Amino acid sequence: MIHKEINYPYQRTPQEIHNSFRRFGHFGPVYQVIGFSRETEKGTIMMKIHVFETNEDLEYPFLSILEDPQENN
Repeated sequence: MIHKEINYPYQRTPQEIHNSFRRFGHFGPVYQVIGFSRETEKGTIMMKIHVFETNEDLEYPFLSILEDPQENN
C-alpha cells in the first residue's frame, strides 16, 4: 500500500483527534477515535471509531467527528 501525503484544510488533523472521546450529537452514544481509515475517491477522510454502547468498530467521516462534541475523559 502506498501512503500519500494528505493535506488537511481544517483546524485539526486526524492525528490530533486520535484517541479522543466524542459523542454523536449532544445526546448520542460515546465513541473513541481509533485513527485514520482511508480517503474516499471523492476526497472524504474516513476515520476508524469504536462505539462503546454497541461495541462496534466503524468508519465515520472526519468532518462529522469535528462537529461532534468532545467527551471529557
